[in-house]
Amino acid sequence: MDDDLEFYAKRAGEELRAAADAPSVEARQRHRLLAQHYAMLIEQAAARDGEVGGNSSS
Repeated sequence: MDDDLEFYAKRAGEELRAAADAPSVEARQRHRLLAQHYAMLIEQAAARDGEVGGNSSS
């Protein structure tokens, strides 16, 4: 699961960098949307890990 999180985080960063360098508003919006999608996947994976793993500090 950590590999998935690392992949999603890397892709989100790449999309944000691409948005910053995009030549048009449409391209920036597309890259930002993809970055948001990867962020959502990270949140979902983290929530699943929390449900499966529980609270490890107790």
